[in-house]
Amino acid sequence: NNHKSIINLTPAKEAMNLAIHTLLIGLCAHTASSLLKCKTNRSWRAYFTDGGKPSAHSAAVSGIACGIYLMEGLTNTFVLALIFALVTIHDAVHVRGEVGKHARALNRLDKKNHLTEKIGHTWKEAVEGVMLGIAIAVIYKIIFL
Repeated sequence: NNHKSIINLTPAKEAMNLAIHTLLIGLCAHTASSLLKCKTNRSWRAYFTDGGKPSAHSAAVSGIACGIYLMEGLTNTFVLALIFALVTIHDAVHVRGEVGKHARALNRLDKKNHLTEKIGHTWKEAVEGVMLGIAIAVIYKIIFL
């Protein structure tokens, strides 16, 4: 394997070690993105809201895919993570974006019940999330691996 190890691990323990690093990269990317969203919106409530910049989902899945690539190289696991990331990012921009458009239209028709309109992301917000996720993965590798 490509990463440094202080002790020799069995293959099962090595796989668990890689899984933990992958999980931590994804969590760090998602948390960093959500905290930036709070700073941008000047509210801690933004941590728990959908939409906005940067995309926390895009940051998490791109961080995971990049982290796997940095630890393992071009493997089946990386390809699966990359496909998962692309589907997630597409969903954040297109599918959830359309849901937001429908919510706006329904809110104009029904003034009593208010639906959340900012659910999805713009491409810019998604790309910002991707760049943040990749940066977190690279920094994590430099510091911890």
